[in-house]
Amino acid sequence: SLDILDGVILTGSWRPKEQIQIWDLGTRELIHTLKLDLDQEKTETTRPAAGGRGRGGRNEAKPEMSNPKSFLVYSSQFSKEEGDIIIAGGGGSSEVKLFDCNKYYIPFGTINELSRAVYSVDVNNSNSLFAFGGGDGFVRLFEINRKY
Repeated sequence: SLDILDGVILTGSWRPKEQIQIWDLGTRELIHTLKLDLDQEKTETTRPAAGGRGRGGRNEAKPEMSNPKSFLVYSSQFSKEEGDIIIAGGGGSSEVKLFDCNKYYIPFGTINELSRAVYSVDVNNSNSLFAFGGGDGFVRLFEINRKY
């Protein structure tokens, strides 16, 4: 997913690591990668390649995710008015996460235990509401409350 606001690009990727990143539009350089899973380094394991042996008789390893519930992003967006909130929805763990851009991108809200992946998120123009929809066929509307 892509969103652009004031010379900054927000990308969301359907992958187990570095799912949400912020880039400088002018220089095309990475500004920040949001940390979604504090144990990301521990979630990747290796397994032998098919057949157990690679070229030259050595074992070759392929990455395998030990946590099938990783947050795999389908949709992400800056809030419209000030861009101080990032909302992301995805599959794997089937949830929506909200991040505060003014506080080092810390997550301040999660909607989880959804039955299917979230494919689309959107924030209203006054940053007071957001909506998301997904594989379960429902569109849900929530109020944004940052009292933490």
